[in-house]
Amino acid sequence: MPSRRAPAFTLIELMVTVAIISVLALIALKSFSVLRKRAYAAEVSGMLGEFALKEEAYRTVNGSYLSTGTSENDIRPQLTAGSEPVKKDIAIATDSNLSTWKQLNIRPPSSQLWCGYVVMAFASGATVSSVGTGEGANQVTASYPSLGGTGTLPEPWFYGRACCDLGGTATTSATCETSSGSVKDCTGKTQSTFTITATNNVVGSGCEDE
Repeated sequence: MPSRRAPAFTLIELMVTVAIISVLALIALKSFSVLRKRAYAAEVSGMLGEFALKEEAYRTVNGSYLSTGTSENDIRPQLTAGSEPVKKDIAIATDSNLSTWKQLNIRPPSSQLWCGYVVMAFASGATVSSVGTGEGANQVTASYPSLGGTGTLPEPWFYGRACCDLGGTATTSATCETSSGSVKDCTGKTQSTFTITATNNVVGSGCEDE
């Protein structure tokens, strides 16, 4: 008696199966991308909020804020061109480049960070022009619109900057800032909640009491 062969898949059934697997893979990749962007946003929000909190505590004791870098591009940890996004080790206790982080008692959410951070601080009476023409100029204008981009700061002031390479390119693809002072759109509060858009831009989306 001839043996019966097990029924085989038809070409159409195979094509449908492949299509279903492809759709499920795309859904999984999209979900992973969304979760990763939420992780970036959570880190940025938490770190800028941490810097804002610790800078205020530092000023209470010392009467001034503390810069963590020599310029707004002196971020830590540094981004590695061509290999981002990747988590970078951060060792505040032993890294001499993070001595100011240690002075401020900065506590990152983990020992590795996706983005780089810097705080630039200025004394009361510092000229607005000394803030520079980069992101700091935008922040000081937002904090003190009545100065019109000129004059001197009426009080100690700082701004923090986060830089992230979220697209895997060799350049920074997303930046965001927070600052002290009377931030116009936050009515005296500090912007520290951020979201990341589909185009990898980091956008301020909330305020936090100082």
